[in-house]
Amino acid sequence: RRHARELRSAYGYRDFGAQPEMFRLMRWLYTRAWLSPERPSMLIDMATAWLLERKILLPGVTVLERLVSQVRDRAADRLWRILGAIPNPDQCNRLRQLLEPSVGGRQSVLERLRRGPTRVSGPELVGALKRLCYIRDLGVGSLDLSRVPPSRLKSLARYAASAWAQTIARMAPDRQIATLLGFARAYEIIAMDDALDVLD
Repeated sequence: RRHARELRSAYGYRDFGAQPEMFRLMRWLYTRAWLSPERPSMLIDMATAWLLERKILLPGVTVLERLVSQVRDRAADRLWRILGAIPNPDQCNRLRQLLEPSVGGRQSVLERLRRGPTRVSGPELVGALKRLCYIRDLGVGSLDLSRVPPSRLKSLARYAASAWAQTIARMAPDRQIATLLGFARAYEIIAMDDALDVLD
């Protein structure tokens, strides 16, 4: 503490947590976390540079870790809340049906839709078109998602494309719908591209 007082006196540094800089730091971190799904380590590094640039005494690394974690959680909660409120009840039910086993199989519909065509043939083209039609029938292609940064939607789609259906089924309702909506929106484009590739 004595050393910190000497630094403040000799070099004009300020305490971490002093206003209005603390508010500005949190707002800056929140904007970064909202616009792109950056890794916590990257946000901590950028926050450190931000503090040094403004001559603010650095806190312990665990303090920055907690701050970044809280800000990222708030941004994620907002994302799930916004996306969870966009689809109507019928669209939500259709999205949840992606987690159910497909007809005559043990795999979920979600896991089946992840797989694109593997070779060029007539049956593969028919399968690719059926896949595209199924995703379009979810009815989410025309929803206005302009309030959500595209990078966050892509991040949700990537997660849904690799996670177990059971894991998504155990999520909180808003997060579950947001994840499935991101998947459906991204995979409608992917399914169309796959079908066109086979046709070509």
